[in-house]
Amino acid sequence: MKDIRAKFEPFEKRFNSTRKGRAAFGLSASALVELAIFFAIAFIIDFLVFGGTRFQGLQPHPFWIPVILLSVQYGTSEGLLAAVISTIALLLGALPEQRFGQDIYDYLQAVAVEPLMWFIAAIIVGELAMRRRRRLARTEQELADVRQEADGLAEAYAKARQAKDTLEARLASDLTTTLSLYQGARAVERSSVGNVLTGAVELIRRVLDPDMFSIYLLNGSQLEAAVQEGWEDDAKQARVFAADSALYQAIAAEERMLCAAHADDARILTGEGVLAAPLLGGPSGQPVGMLKIEALSFADLTTSSVETFRLCSEWIGSALERARRQEALAAGQVTAGGGATLSAALYSHEVDLMTRLGARFGFDVAQLVVDAELAHALSADDKRGFATALAAAAKEALRDTDLTFDMGRHGRQYAILLPGADAESADIAARRLEAALSRLAPAAATAGRVAVRAETLELAA
Repeated sequence: MKDIRAKFEPFEKRFNSTRKGRAAFGLSASALVELAIFFAIAFIIDFLVFGGTRFQGLQPHPFWIPVILLSVQYGTSEGLLAAVISTIALLLGALPEQRFGQDIYDYLQAVAVEPLMWFIAAIIVGELAMRRRRRLARTEQELADVRQEADGLAEAYAKARQAKDTLEARLASDLTTTLSLYQGARAVERSSVGNVLTGAVELIRRVLDPDMFSIYLLNGSQLEAAVQEGWEDDAKQARVFAADSALYQAIAAEERMLCAAHADDARILTGEGVLAAPLLGGPSGQPVGMLKIEALSFADLTTSSVETFRLCSEWIGSALERARRQEALAAGQVTAGGGATLSAALYSHEVDLMTRLGARFGFDVAQLVVDAELAHALSADDKRGFATALAAAAKEALRDTDLTFDMGRHGRQYAILLPGADAESADIAARRLEAALSRLAPAAATAGRVAVRAETLELAA
């Protein structure tokens, strides 16, 4: 389109140059100036050279010059003006005398023939010039129309190209998102809650790639953080949302998805993030947790990404519910962790039994609680390896009457019952277990924080 404009510019300059300033009565101002200059010079030459005879007897007569030039250059009106002024200049004060024997008709013919030829020439040549000027005017109008059409085509081409680039970018983004969703979905479809959380982290990273995000699980009447990706140690985000908090009400009670782009949602999310959605997957589709994004680049907060976020939350919620049902089926098992520990289903029964026996026979009961905070990020094999290492460490550092339980929190917490141990003995046992666990546990399991704390249980009345 720029090439078309470049080709038109010389023609525009040429046509624009034909536009002359107009004086009164539609006559060209430059034509009047040229006439005045010509006749001033002509009268000077006539007075100095020809004795003021107005060039009588000189052929062709010099007054043909302004008639022809103005007719060609400006058209009929200016040509006729030149003919009138030439006639006046020729005859005014210099009218030839009628010769003896010359009748009136011959005299008039001799006087008027040349001025008449000037008028005829001005009309013919002027009309030819005007026809040329009209043709130029039409051509100029056509050129303006073509230029306007070319500008319209150039603008339409620019818009079409911009739309093409936008569609290409959107198509590439959609293809990437689709592939990421497929790969992330494979990661989420796991058989245990812990593995589902691990797959959910991979899914969110692949699809949305936020700087900070978290997954909360519903525990009674509060939402507890189970996954905190990208959080710093001094993160201001709350790890627990009670039932009376606005965020809990919006997610768990109203089952709303929140986006900081909306004023009402922004007030609820103040200081907590930019997106939040319930993880719907309970027996009747009720919330089981919350997916929340705390930090996301402004360019990534689009309508498409918000819809993808909603889809991810529904997917993760469904996967969590399926995993919980499978774990519930396995809850009746006596052992866990590949047979290395006792299951959480026996824990409450054994605690009740030991505290009652302690109250009856007069001995204390304590327990050691082992917290592996980042165990949710481990694979199933690493979790089994950690459970086996814990059982081996307990066998090495503790008594053979102490009982080790997997508390069923996705490999994040274990409890070891210590019958007949007081607070001091429990502290000593905790230090021995920590030392043994640091030697026996696989590196992948101890890369995160693993803490052992001692607790004294209250004996049953």
